[in-house]
This record gives sequence, structure tokens and C-alpha cells, in this order.
Amino acid sequence: MSATPESAPIASPAEIAVTESQVPSTPLPGATILGYPRIGRDRELKRAVESFWKGNLNADELRH
Repeated sequence: MSATPESAPIASPAEIAVTESQVPSTPLPGATILGYPRIGRDRELKRAVESFWKGNLNADELRH
């Protein structure tokens, strides 16, 4: 018979505590991408996507 939440033993805080030595050490990324791209000298891709969202540009115009 498997343990159910009612019959499962309750762990003590010491048993579930995570210490710094238990957390794997990974380097932070050199760069991240947040939001949508702003590619181009004058952020052409950003402006094209915004125009598409506003309905000022159709899908074919956005692709080219």
C-alpha cells in the first residue's frame, strides 16, 4: 500500500532545508533575452513587429 498524504511522515525543517553547499553552482549567463528582439541599427525589427500588431503591416510585408 502506498503512502497517502494522511499517512506520509512529515519531514522536519532540518530534513528539507537546502544549504548553499547543496545547491549546484552554475555560472550566470553572459546575456539574456527579455521581451521581443530589437534587432537592427534603428530597431527595424521592433518597429516592424509593432506595426504588424497595430494592423498597419500585413504578414507578407512583415516577412520581407
